[in-house]
Amino acid sequence: MKVTVITGSPHKNGTSAILADKFIEGAKDAGHEVMYQLHLKKSQLYEKHRLASSRLMALE
Repeated sequence: MKVTVITGSPHKNGTSAILADKFIEGAKDAGHEVMYQLHLKKSQLYEKHRLASSRLMALE
């Protein structure tokens, strides 16, 4: 399975990032492929969501 990890905490090296790193480690250990690990600020999350939504709508 391909996995994408997105974090949006304002603390780039905080507990959310540590949790995401552990999740990625576990996913890789289980044989999954981690495609992307993105750390986005709140404003970037909105923009990325809008872009992804428009791309998905174009596929329909």
